[in-house]
Amino acid sequence: MGVSMLVDAINSRRPSGATENTVLGPFYIEGASVMEFGDNICLDMKGQPMVVNGQVTDVDGNPLEGVKLERNNRLPAHLHFIIRAEGYQEVTTYIFVPDDPHINDDAVFGVKESLLRDSMQIDDAAKAAEYGVANPFYEVVFNVVLAQAND
Repeated sequence: MGVSMLVDAINSRRPSGATENTVLGPFYIEGASVMEFGDNICLDMKGQPMVVNGQVTDVDGNPLEGVKLERNNRLPAHLHFIIRAEGYQEVTTYIFVPDDPHINDDAVFGVKESLLRDSMQIDDAAKAAEYGVANPFYEVVFNVVLAQAND
């Protein structure tokens, strides 16, 4: 099972400081609905909302424009992202919930320490209204660093 991650590690090398790649996984749906910034991706409206904040930069810390972010919300214990920007290496990655009881049970060994992100429960009605979510909500920060395509 770990062969997938080994192949990915060999084929997706990035310079120091760039966000780590991981496997795409079997639940990715190409051509999923395009959503606007700030849209709610919850399909059944159950549970507490989570806001993911962050930015996409190059390895020198410069913010990138024209970035496409694909999110898949149907997988437990993590959020799945594909991030693309012209002139930069595409990255397929996740953020994992570190205290999930199955964090060490990943069949393809996709969990990497650099991709673990704690979330904080926020009880702030004004901030919830700003994000357009119910209060209280969870917030996680996930900054992405992309490597140039020729690196």
